[in-house]
Amino acid sequence: MLNTYERVSALLGKPIDDALCSRFVRDIGYEPKFNGTYLFAKSGLVLMHHRRILVAAFFQIECEDAQDWLEPYVGDLPRDIQLSDGRGVISTKLGISPVNVEQSNLDMPVDHSSVAMDTYAMPPLLLTFNFALKKVVADAQVTGKQVETILTSLIVRLDDDNLPESCKETEDSRPEESFMAITRRRRAQFNFRGRHRG
Repeated sequence: MLNTYERVSALLGKPIDDALCSRFVRDIGYEPKFNGTYLFAKSGLVLMHHRRILVAAFFQIECEDAQDWLEPYVGDLPRDIQLSDGRGVISTKLGISPVNVEQSNLDMPVDHSSVAMDTYAMPPLLLTFNFALKKVVADAQVTGKQVETILTSLIVRLDDDNLPESCKETEDSRPEESFMAITRRRRAQFNFRGRHRG
């Protein structure tokens, strides 16, 4: 049986009633909740669809209030990336430069949970790794600060060249944006704060 990441990636672009999707649900062992997305809360996984075609997946790696939201994903990731890997390690393991980098608030306190998003092109997929600040270490040998991050989530979606035609040029053509809007609402509702490893 393929690992979870590979299996989920293989579902993207498939109709939600495809036999591969049905087999995945059967193997995961429980029916997902449906609230516009397919929520596998016990597995830290959300599958997003547009016009009944699966177009993106969200892996929640660091979370709190799991009883109200998602339990942490504990499965595998691409290129032998470990759940405990930071931003620099992930970049090294992928061996390519990100096509998009967003970062902010590096001077915020340690409990601030929105630090960086790095998107990598791995056709036919785009992978967006989201990071939180772990700690800032003053280094006498280096001017400035050394920023340590932890991986909080991964969004995997079909790139524009591989999106089905029915999913292009619509308000929902960027599924990670719609999911992040859902995430922000959930975080506000449940007073979400990222849990940080020591």
